[in-house]
Order: sequence, then structure tokens, then C-alpha cells
Amino acid sequence: MFPFRLGYWATRRLQPTWKLPMKIAKLYPSIILVLVCLAWHCGTAAAATDSPALLHIGTARWGLTLAVSKDQRLYQLDCGPATRETTLPKSLPKRETEFYPQYGDGFILLPALQVIHADGNTSTDLQYVKHSVQDLDTNVTLTRIELKDPAYPFLVSLCFKAYKQEDLIEQWAEIRHEEPGPVVLYRFASSAPLFNAKEYWLTQLHGDWAHEANLSEEKLGLGIKVLDSKIGVRASRYRTPSFILSLDGPASENGGQALGGSLCWSGSFELAFEVDGNNRLRALCGVNPFGSQYHLQPRQTFTAPAMLWSWSDHGKGQVSRNFHRWARRYGIRDGDKPRPVILNNWEATGFGF
Repeated sequence: MFPFRLGYWATRRLQPTWKLPMKIAKLYPSIILVLVCLAWHCGTAAAATDSPALLHIGTARWGLTLAVSKDQRLYQLDCGPATRETTLPKSLPKRETEFYPQYGDGFILLPALQVIHADGNTSTDLQYVKHSVQDLDTNVTLTRIELKDPAYPFLVSLCFKAYKQEDLIEQWAEIRHEEPGPVVLYRFASSAPLFNAKEYWLTQLHGDWAHEANLSEEKLGLGIKVLDSKIGVRASRYRTPSFILSLDGPASENGGQALGGSLCWSGSFELAFEVDGNNRLRALCGVNPFGSQYHLQPRQTFTAPAMLWSWSDHGKGQVSRNFHRWARRYGIRDGDKPRPVILNNWEATGFGF
């Protein structure tokens, strides 16, 4: 659909107006040539002066490193320990490493965002506009990165809360627009980071009534592995929207790199893990697009559910403790205080006690 967009704008913007006076009409080709030359000169000058910029979102021990490159797109350069230095690439990053890939714009295997614009166009092109960093307190930092389609008044804000001491990053997306009619959202992932390792091992929880929360670990190969729920409510009945990714080998309790992920959403979810031909892993996490099309009205904001990430180079045990510390302080009311114990007597008396 991208060539269609180029053709549409070219014909809409360059089509001559034949009702012009004859003298002006004779000069029309020359005027167009001058304008094209000026546009080319301005474009090349901007490309020569615009330099890539690094954006780091991190906690005390780990973080994400993103880059706004010369093409104004947002790329992911690294995900790992805070002590690891990341430098800007000498050339444009590969399009497959775009941090929040969009449908209909580039060589993307699995898009994080797919929409139909008000005019029926299915392609979206997000470019960097600005970002801001705000210290909410001594422990929490909020980073907002604003992206916009250059052909539409369509914007996406990628939001990150970094909890320094808990080594946890909370990410979500906010989508809004000012198009003349509703925009249909088909895919609207909360998070879609990339990982680069020799091997990837996925640990999930699955089960059913009287057989819940069974741990299962497997090595990820080429292609897509999907953990999802389509039942709408009580999404954790068969599997939970949480997982652990172990890099370079099976998960160890006290050693190796491990990433924990958990989606803050009780409805239908989709966790898609795609290993590409270059052995990169993209983890696309969010609301399940199955039966979830959303008609976003102009000047309204759609906020995707938050995705929680934690990293450790001391195994999955440390990842679990990171989540526990975060939950006690931020996820549960009065999580740091003693709580009453309720006896679950359902099977014996139907709560008649």
C-alpha cells in the first residue's frame, strides 16, 4: 500500500490547475521545476545536518538504548546491563530493528501497529517528533517519545516508567489522531522490543481447573511462537500473560541473563515471539487483535495496557524478586503491610462459613 500513498500525494499535490491565466500557465512547468529543486536542496541540507541521537531508558542495573536516526525513525540498539556502552551506528540501522514497527511501511515481519485511516489507507509511517523525560520522584522516571505520520494527523506516544531500585520498566502506547473520521485500530501492541542472543528459551505458565500454573520451558526456533487467550474474560484460565525469556541457554535460578514480562490486562492477550533469519527475537506483547478492532474517534486517545519488563544477569530468581519488590511497592495497595488471611472454603461449603 505504500506505493499507493506516494502516488496519491504526488497526483494530489502536483496536478496543474488549468484555469490559470495563459501567461502564468506557460510559466507553470518552470515554477514546478524551481520548487522541486528548492525542496531537494532543503531536504539534502537537512539530511546533512540532522545527526542521530541516543535515547536511554534504564534502571539502576539495566535498560533500553534507542536511536533516532537520520531518517527520523526510532530504532532499538541495545537491551541489557546499564554498564554496557552503546555507540551510534555509522550507517542507518536495518529497518527490521525499528522499535515500534508499523504495518504497510517497510519490510516488517510482525507489526506492532496496524490501522485503517479515515480515508481507507492501510499504511502507517511513524517518525520521531520529540521526547521528554520527567522525574516523578527519586525512584521513578517517566519518558515519553512522540511519533507522527507525516501524511496524517496521526500520533503515537510511547511511554516508559523506569523504576530504578526495582529494576523494572513499565511500557505502554497512547494512540490519538485528528483525521476527519474514525480510524480503525487492528493491532495496537503495548510493547515490541528486540533481543539479540545465541539462543532463546521461553518459560510459560499453563493449565486448567485443578491443574493450574504448570511451568513449561522450550527453546525458540525460527518462526513465531504465540501465547494467547481469545476467551475475552478470565484470560488466565489456560495460560497467564506472563513469561520468562532466558538468553543463551535454559533458565537458571541464580545465573545467566533472564527477562521477565507481564501484561497488565485481564482480557484476551497475545504474546508473540518471532525469531527472524538473523537470529533476532522480537517479543510483541499486548491485547489480542482477534475480535478487538477499535474505532478511534478524532481527538480521542486510546491507551494500550501496560507491559512490565524486568532483566537480570543473575537468573530467573532475581527477575522474580524484582517483580515482587515492584508489586509490594507499586502494584498492590498496602503491599508492604500485613494482610488478613481468607480461608478459601469454596469446594466444601460454597463459602458458607
